[in-house]
Amino acid sequence: MSNGVVNAQITAVVLAVLAAPALIHFRPGAIDHHNAQIVLLLALVLLTSQIERSAVKAALGGLAASLSLAIGIEMLPAIAAIGLAVAGLLIWRGASVSRQVGAFGAGLAASSLLLASALLPLPSLALPVCDAFGGPVLLLVAGGGISLMIMVGIDRYHSTLRLRLATGAASAIVMVSAFLSQFAGCIASPYAQLDPLVTSFWVDKVVESMSLATMLQLMPQKVLGFYGFPLMTMGFASAALMRSNPLVRFRWILGITTLAALIGLSVWEMRVSAAASMVAAPIFAASLAVLWPTLAAGRNLVLLALALSPASFAALGLSAKPLIDLIFKPQMTIAERGASTCQTVSDVASMTRLPKGRVMAPIDLGPLILADTDHAVFAAPYHRNNDGNLAMIKLMLAPVPAARQILSDRRVDYVVICSTAPEQDLVEFAPDGLAARLGRGETPDFLERLDLDPKHKISVWRVRR
Repeated sequence: MSNGVVNAQITAVVLAVLAAPALIHFRPGAIDHHNAQIVLLLALVLLTSQIERSAVKAALGGLAASLSLAIGIEMLPAIAAIGLAVAGLLIWRGASVSRQVGAFGAGLAASSLLLASALLPLPSLALPVCDAFGGPVLLLVAGGGISLMIMVGIDRYHSTLRLRLATGAASAIVMVSAFLSQFAGCIASPYAQLDPLVTSFWVDKVVESMSLATMLQLMPQKVLGFYGFPLMTMGFASAALMRSNPLVRFRWILGITTLAALIGLSVWEMRVSAAASMVAAPIFAASLAVLWPTLAAGRNLVLLALALSPASFAALGLSAKPLIDLIFKPQMTIAERGASTCQTVSDVASMTRLPKGRVMAPIDLGPLILADTDHAVFAAPYHRNNDGNLAMIKLMLAPVPAARQILSDRRVDYVVICSTAPEQDLVEFAPDGLAARLGRGETPDFLERLDLDPKHKISVWRVRR
């Protein structure tokens, strides 16, 4: 077997071991946006790391950034950090990179404007849509790309470090001022507009949206598994930066800047730690090659990756749980998701035998029903679906007469619960509510129990008209 094939195999094994925390987003049947955004962020980092050598790759990097933001804005801080790094490269290197930086800015501005014209109604651009691709994000992205092009144009006319610093600062001030004057409300949390019931019964219970502070309260033993590897990699990359040749320093600065943005964002919402681990994986391997070139070669690299992987950090944290419990004495606990929960497409497959209808089901069942059946659902794990999620929660909390009215008003055809893992918080909050009654085996006269699921994981009722 040739050395090239062996090296490719080793590289694949190393990256697979190091990227384990993010693999949940790439499981078969996953209907989500995180996987696409992680891939596009990796493409953006790869393309931008070669910006000094290729204007085409620079422009494609701008396209990758716009595509990621058109899907969702979770990666906006990381993309903004990459944009700042590119602007810093122009300020630092001047004319030698102006063509490539101009191509990055043009790709960013043009692709974001084209995507906006294809995806968004023109009147919506003036609306403060802060949690998705819209006017506020377009202002930042297209404005940032145009600002880079203006900086390049001025530098070609008169190239000095002082002038580049001045134009960069002026562009930043104009951009921030325009954003604050038009969309100041976007500084608030994207969950600020949610109904308190949706926040209390769903958002606050979603593990991936927890902050570092909440994790330290609920499950401190898991913090090391989520944050240890990206933080260690950033330290290794910083050491590699100091040892590197000046001609390749921008790549290290780009990687460190991107990691810092992702780690900072994951402090607010831990789900970003998956993207941080994914970006950290190739940076970790490259750092070891610079810091310990003889040790981190061949199969030794696989052993180092296994020893310092996120899984190893997670195992270390879990093994220290008794000591952590003694020190922190957590006052709260969180229920772990077990094998009995309804979380696969096969769990709702029996519903394909029913005539097409409108389904009230728990939030986490929504995507599964949409994927495997022709039914429509009210609730699903998307925070912009405030009305549908709120309707489901109100139904499950409602006493029988109010539940009947909600089902009639919403023209619901079927009610579904996960019988092996009922919504315990809804049951405890409203012992006489519909969720509690269904969980106890009671069937109100306006519902008809259907015997569909031989495994008895889900329970389904048809609404009597």
